[in-house]
Amino acid sequence: MKQECRLQLDSGEERLTFLLMRAKKGDPNARETLLKEYSPFIMRVAAGASKRYLDPTCDDECSIALIAFNEAIDKYTPAKRCSFLSFANIVIRRRLIDYFRRQRHQKKEIPLSGFRSPEDNEEEEPKVIIIGSQTVYQKEMEIDDRRAEIEEFKRVLIRFGITLNQLVESSPKHRDTRENLFYIAEEIINHPPALAMIMKDGSLLYSWMIKKFGLSRKTLRRHRIFLVALCLLKTGDFPYLSDYIKVQKER
Repeated sequence: MKQECRLQLDSGEERLTFLLMRAKKGDPNARETLLKEYSPFIMRVAAGASKRYLDPTCDDECSIALIAFNEAIDKYTPAKRCSFLSFANIVIRRRLIDYFRRQRHQKKEIPLSGFRSPEDNEEEEPKVIIIGSQTVYQKEMEIDDRRAEIEEFKRVLIRFGITLNQLVESSPKHRDTRENLFYIAEEIINHPPALAMIMKDGSLLYSWMIKKFGLSRKTLRRHRIFLVALCLLKTGDFPYLSDYIKVQKER
């Protein structure tokens, strides 16, 4: 029974991979099939992000989520080292956060008659401007999204045998060392052979790095975890963590 379930799971994953590959190559039927088959997933993510039931026939959030899923198809690459559905989840939530942010800057008006009793007979309908709740809600969503991003980054690190605690312990304490490692990470990203080794199994291209940066193998090994994490962060879809790293770099 377990083997049968496993075969069904593998079949589903293989089908998703196949459809994703075809869609990215421009097959409209494969893209349409993905959007149709994963519509429940898309609506579930959108409803979770919106914290309410959504009606696909009238709620803008549903359309935004579908567009975001379509965007995820185009932007996803296996090199991200995370599943497509995890990536799509993040993209959908981000696009909804952008939507709520835009909504916050607009004054949304509703008739006061919605709060009146049938006995009220006022000729004019004053307007009530709702503003504060959207600001609070957006902040709550951004907090949730940061948490989801951290969890996804932890899952990516685990695939390379790195825990968050190891990353914290290996982080350089001195500003000069930290700045040098930021620079080295940028150079690695711009050097395809070095980046390919990191994305494969978290290894460093020591021969090139020793010659390029004049550092010993021992020094590079000591900072391997931090360098790998930086490269994964910079090449992945982690805007909140990337912003945090920028702040750390400037300190």
